[in-house]
Amino acid sequence: MLMPRLCPACGHAMLEGEEAMCSACRIALPRLGPADIVAGTLADALSNAPAPPGFTAIWFRYDPTGPFARLVRDAKYADRPALARKLGREFARELISDRGDTLAAVDLLLPVPMHWQKQLRRGYNQSVEIAAGIADVTGIPIGDNLVAVAPHATQTHRSRRARLSNVRGTIACEAPHELHDLDICLVDDIVTTGATIGECIMALRRATAQPASIGAITLGAP
Repeated sequence: MLMPRLCPACGHAMLEGEEAMCSACRIALPRLGPADIVAGTLADALSNAPAPPGFTAIWFRYDPTGPFARLVRDAKYADRPALARKLGREFARELISDRGDTLAAVDLLLPVPMHWQKQLRRGYNQSVEIAAGIADVTGIPIGDNLVAVAPHATQTHRSRRARLSNVRGTIACEAPHELHDLDICLVDDIVTTGATIGECIMALRRATAQPASIGAITLGAP
């Protein structure tokens, strides 16, 4: 009673059973469907993959000035790894309800990696926590083949060209043979220009990884 759990999106008190956000915000969430992905930056990033496109999903339209951006900011910057994991679980439940048959074909989740120096400062990698939430619900295992081999400056407020340059060469793929013939899915929090996902794709290509398909799951995109 003294310290109620507040919805990260609207700030109202949450009821028992409400996890990542209140029911009203869950209903109002500006969801994106498969048709929205086809013409988006995520599809562009995956178009360079060394394998056919796999399962791909974006939960909601990300507006940095809107209330739902707080979900991601809090999960990312407010020392709330549990929120990131809850968001992953919430999204996974909806995916099972809407696209369970195709989601079941995914063999491995690959979170976008974070350099150890950055993770030491933040305390966790939000993409790993989101993947863990998805795994909690789906049972899909999480791989650690993608690693951040060099730090990079924040991507915030950078142009697409600057973002591409900023992350180039910062990610590598280890033990690529483990990915052979697997349907893999990259996991990230937000895709804006697709630069980070694109660098993950390039890391798989440089390592000559040969998965059966490559898709991506992200909480939001513009």
